[in-house]
Amino acid sequence: MTKIANTQYPFVAWVIDCAADDPKGVERLQEVIDVTFTESGGRTTVSLNAIARGPSDEAAAMLRGMDKGWAQTVDRLGIHLRK
Repeated sequence: MTKIANTQYPFVAWVIDCAADDPKGVERLQEVIDVTFTESGGRTTVSLNAIARGPSDEAAAMLRGMDKGWAQTVDRLGIHLRK
């Protein structure tokens, strides 16, 4: 991924605006990721909302794998946090 803009609001949210380029540097996919952290009863809940778009067949292939990719990322985060 390239062109990452990361806005952080400590202990509340991250907003990440990023793009994926092809090997020639042409932008193929644009994504905005909103990660929000809320605390209740000594536990933290992480909410993730990702919106992505791109006009090419390559972007469509990336989008088809997005849900699975995010699920794997969140699973790995959970394993790390339990250590």
